[in-house]
Amino acid sequence: MARFKRLTDDEARTLTPRELLPRVEAEQAYWARKKIRTDEDRAAAREFSRILFTYLDPGRQIQAVTNLIEGRPDDYMDRPCGETTNPRQEAS
Repeated sequence: MARFKRLTDDEARTLTPRELLPRVEAEQAYWARKKIRTDEDRAAAREFSRILFTYLDPGRQIQAVTNLIEGRPDDYMDRPCGETTNPRQEAS
């Protein structure tokens, strides 16, 4: 079995939300199966959570779907995550 490849911040920036979602699902499944975690694992899981909340904003995804339903163009799902704005980051 191939070794699991953890998602990195640099990689997440280059992926679109559409491309990032399957990677997030795979990593979530990995962490759910992992019973014993070392300090390194816990740090990696925290980094994954940070990446998840930085690049996949549920509110923005809902807005993208709403825009499409209402006939307004929205390219959120097709733009690299490093190009999209997360309002929580701006507020910091």
